[in-house]
Amino acid sequence: ENDIVEFKSTDSSGAKKSKKVIISNEDELWAQYKYKHISEAMNGITASFNEFVKNNSTAKLQKGAMGDLNLDKMSDIIRSMPQYNELLQKYTMHMNLIDDCLEIFTRSDLKEIGEIEQCLATGVDGEGHSIKNSKLVSLIVSKLASGKLSDEEKLRLLMIAVITLELTEKDRKMLTNDLLPEDQRTVQNLVWLGVTPVSYTHLTLPTIYSVQISVVAVSLKKK
Repeated sequence: ENDIVEFKSTDSSGAKKSKKVIISNEDELWAQYKYKHISEAMNGITASFNEFVKNNSTAKLQKGAMGDLNLDKMSDIIRSMPQYNELLQKYTMHMNLIDDCLEIFTRSDLKEIGEIEQCLATGVDGEGHSIKNSKLVSLIVSKLASGKLSDEEKLRLLMIAVITLELTEKDRKMLTNDLLPEDQRTVQNLVWLGVTPVSYTHLTLPTIYSVQISVVAVSLKKK
């Protein structure tokens, strides 16, 4: 939050403590990998650390006794080299960030969510076969009921569904009835982008004959 990263670091005595760091482009690793795929960032940062170890005899001895590198072993190497503490803490921070991202990815089933969103956008599944609306609705309902998605993730998925699918009124109600009131209004405001959203009996929509959008960004949550 506000470019501040909090992570667990290990000091020279082996004690773990929480540390906060302002992250910016002055951090070469951040500047290099912030827009990369997570696997590319992980491999790149690990390779960079291994290159440092290769060129430092103390670190080389530590790594040689430990085998394959992971976050705990990286911490052990850092403790053996207090003179490089600031530099090596950067590697620890970035590996922590990657671990946190992977944990969120797994916890929220983002792989499956991404696959559903791709199906919604293209109308075909991962094999290139046409996929029926009814199957997509069933997949979405299942994900919404999983308890793994945040309110924001639910809203994103539902907005994509409302924009891309020809939904029956029954399907629309089934997908949106459990939304928070403010999120229901967000879906309703899709009408200002030329999308026919869910119809609510207690709301009266304006008749839109022509809408021209000339602004850079539209706030869907504008009341």
